[in-house]
Amino acid sequence: MLDASQVTSLKECMLHIWQDLSSNQEITSMVESVTGDNPLEVLASVSEHTFATGINWGRIVVFFYFAYRVIARYSSNWLNIVVNWAMDFLRDHLATWIQQQGGWMAMLSYFSSSE
Repeated sequence: MLDASQVTSLKECMLHIWQDLSSNQEITSMVESVTGDNPLEVLASVSEHTFATGINWGRIVVFFYFAYRVIARYSSNWLNIVVNWAMDFLRDHLATWIQQQGGWMAMLSYFSSSE
């Protein structure tokens, strides 16, 4: 279990990465290309493509960022559906890897050492 200072550190690390992603034109273009009535199809496709060659912390952050940006493009009716889908994807495809790396705090260590 994370204590309050660890949560704060993790949040600050993720916000820094989030800001970097916000200026990434490739991701912005991908988000803007999401059209149609069902964003889950695009999320599934992008997620499968993102993790096709393996899992790493950067890809996990991109996964959450992309899901957030897609949610922002659709009406609030999609919020719970997309969040539930993302959590299922996390549980089914990423959780074991995250645990094997040492949990969420390992992400903080990874990004702190890579700067």
